[in-house]
Amino acid sequence: MKMYSFNKNKKILLQILSDSNFHSGESLGNKIGITRAAVSKSIQGLQQLGFNIFAIKGKGYKLGAKLSLLDPNYFNVISSGRYFEILNVIDSTNNYIMENADKFKNKGDFCVAEFQSSGRGRRGNLWYSPFASGINLSVFWKFDRFVENYNRVSLVVGISVAQVIKSLGIDIKLKWPNDLFVSGKKLGGILVDAKGVFDDEIKLIIGIGINVTTTSNAYHLKQNNISQPWTDLMSHLSDGFVNRNELIKDLVNALEKNFKSFEKDEFKLSENWLKFDYLLDTVVNFKHKNKIHMGIFKGVNDYGKVIIQHSEGIKIYDEIIILK
Repeated sequence: MKMYSFNKNKKILLQILSDSNFHSGESLGNKIGITRAAVSKSIQGLQQLGFNIFAIKGKGYKLGAKLSLLDPNYFNVISSGRYFEILNVIDSTNNYIMENADKFKNKGDFCVAEFQSSGRGRRGNLWYSPFASGINLSVFWKFDRFVENYNRVSLVVGISVAQVIKSLGIDIKLKWPNDLFVSGKKLGGILVDAKGVFDDEIKLIIGIGINVTTTSNAYHLKQNNISQPWTDLMSHLSDGFVNRNELIKDLVNALEKNFKSFEKDEFKLSENWLKFDYLLDTVVNFKHKNKIHMGIFKGVNDYGKVIIQHSEGIKIYDEIIILK
């Protein structure tokens, strides 16, 4: 995947154009302190990043839709003592936290990026989101005691994300174990990396990827071999706008709330998962211990294990791979 550059001029341009009004090349140049030729070059660079920018003679430049850029001033207010970083371009936010353990060491510390060049999904799958069009969020968390079957954490994260998205009025579903679906199309996913698993402590990095507005970037998604049906939040909202800063705040707060409940053994995993289960009561083909099986998906239990109904009865599985 191509690694995009993003300099100060491009960022200021985006901030000005984010209102989706026309701005002349001259006015843009005056505000930034660069020539009209430099403005034109920066506009071309933004278009290469996937932005739909119109250039009309006599009117100037206009962004195809309103844009919500990540705002460090906003997070300074709502961080509540959490350490955070906002990155423009990075390979992976999960990797960044892993490589900067001296900074991200307290529960709820997080980083977000406008663009990931090497975003990862489960089992090494690619996660691609055009620049400034999604949520690329990683949160550090540690459990101060041993957690049986810590893979349950991924399900708690999924439920937390689903609760936030549901509050927007969107009918969100969770496809086991970590995919977010709306109207049968993928909206996002979750990746939990174990930084350290010990008898008395578990350190995890939780990656959350959500499409916020990708409709105008369909070409760039196709160019990066995103073949499965996908959707974004703005396509399912009547006003068609999401403030990504607000959404990130709500996601981090929801994680903290549910993790605290989970640590006290008060989180009702099975009951909460049932509210969003995409596969519930459907026939699934799945792989378990290198063998292919078929059954009816009946949800998960409070230990995060999968419940499958077979002709001979109910079986519980620790880990399965759902086949397409």
